[in-house]
Amino acid sequence: MLRKEVRSLSRTAQALARRAGKPGTDEYRADLAHLVDDWIRRSNGRRQLLCMASAAELNVLRAEHVRLCEAGLRPDGDEALRVLFWTSARRHAANLRRLPAVVRQPAPGQAGTQAILCEDCVALMRDARRCWPHAALRPVGVPASPSGQARYRCATCAVQWLRHKQRHELFFAWTPIGGPVP
Repeated sequence: MLRKEVRSLSRTAQALARRAGKPGTDEYRADLAHLVDDWIRRSNGRRQLLCMASAAELNVLRAEHVRLCEAGLRPDGDEALRVLFWTSARRHAANLRRLPAVVRQPAPGQAGTQAILCEDCVALMRDARRCWPHAALRPVGVPASPSGQARYRCATCAVQWLRHKQRHELFFAWTPIGGPVP
């Protein structure tokens, strides 16, 4: 039930942010972040925690949101909401610590031995549990299987990705499965 509510909020936020710009653009990300920030600040209780989880899913959650929502948690409150809070907070903390394996193009004159990732793929590595692909990812092959697996290729840097979701998990996971084709 909570997962459906979080996903519904995320879809609503994305639809509203599309009015500001095409997904993947700076205008879109800024509008999405501002919208979710406003929702978190203006709500309380259950709604505030759902907005926080949506912000984590959309990768726009900030440390001040975590502190604000933590202050609103009640010790005698719903256990499922407490789990949702801590899951979202841990996801946010992991995103802050995670560094991409391949960050930028090698400097001129240096030989690059690793695949070069575009900025959007670097962001996807930092938040490998978000639901939606970035704007340059294109589906490869058949649509998503019943198990939730789908393959994508980045139109910018040609890195291949696998999007998958286990039944017991709240979030999708993105895994790079191949570098650019030479």
